[in-house]
Parts: sequence; C-alpha cells; structure tokens
Amino acid sequence: MEGIVPPQGGIGDLYSTIELHPLCSQADSNSHQRFRKPLFYPLNYGSVYLYILSKDRLKYKIMENCIFCQIVLGKLPCFKVYEDKKFLAFLDIYPRVEGHTLVIPKKHYRWVYDVPDFGTYWEVALKITKAMQKAFNPYFITYVTYGLHVPHAHIHILPRKKGEEEFVPEVKNINQDSLSKIAEKIRRYL
Repeated sequence: MEGIVPPQGGIGDLYSTIELHPLCSQADSNSHQRFRKPLFYPLNYGSVYLYILSKDRLKYKIMENCIFCQIVLGKLPCFKVYEDKKFLAFLDIYPRVEGHTLVIPKKHYRWVYDVPDFGTYWEVALKITKAMQKAFNPYFITYVTYGLHVPHAHIHILPRKKGEEEFVPEVKNINQDSLSKIAEKIRRYL
C-alpha cells in the first residue's frame, strides 16, 4: 500500500492497535506502547488522508471535548449530589426515572473498569444508593454502566418505583426546579 507510513510492526499492527486502544487515560499505560511520539501517522487512501493522532494528542483531545470533564472543572453546571477528592455524582439531565444519578471519576477514564479505585468507586455508588433509599423509598435500585453516549466512565444509579421495571425506561421531562429539589433531597441523606 503505497504512501503509508505505519508505526513499527507494519500496517496490520497499526490497525490492531487502533481497535484495541480505549481512547482515554489508558493511553499512557504500558500496555499501549505501540503509539509512538510522532504527532500523527498519515495514511494515504488515494486522495483521502486519515491522520491517526499519537497517544498524547489523542488523550488531550478526548478530555478537552469531554462534557463530564467540563463539569468536573466547573465549566458546565450540574445538579450535584455528591463530591469527594476522586469522584463526583450529579443528576442526569435526561433522567430515565426521578433521582437518576451519574457517578463519575474526576480523572478521565473511558470505561468504569478502567478506574483504578474500582472498589472505592462502587462504594460511592452504594453510599448514594443508601441515601436514595431514605429519600425516595424506591421499590428497587438499578445500576447501568454502558457509557456509550459520553466517553467518560460513569455509573447510572436509577431508583425505581413500583411499575418502573423496564431495563431502560424512556426519558422523563423533569424541569430544573424539580431537579434541584431532587438533588437536595438525596444530599440530605448523605
């Protein structure tokens, strides 16, 4: 394939590296050393050029455009439920149920299982769950970690009322005043 400047290991190595790379803070992990220091790797497909960013540039770009990182920095508002040195919890602005809360690490990680303090992370989720039990007396509480819409690790905590038994309920329209009161209600029991 003429015009291709691949990293060490050939073009097949480049493709497998891209597919396996989680596009997040793991870029500085030793397991992803295939990404070298050049700013980009140009791939020539006729008249189309595709630039693959190096690991350092890739990490920076993802965090710069991450809505959750912007919330952590205070550049975007949220209905805060909980905060400590490592984690932040706030209400989802597209709630599936009343009290739908997101728990995120303050440092950018792509997936929940990438968070180094995995046990502590879930302990924070449990602490919020206990507060929700007191605040709402839910029928049950579910956790979801699919994280496909925002590329930053997050745990969804959904306190369910009787009858709210769908795996992923429809988005509810809850106004900002109500969201503020819901957040306060949860914080009261933390």
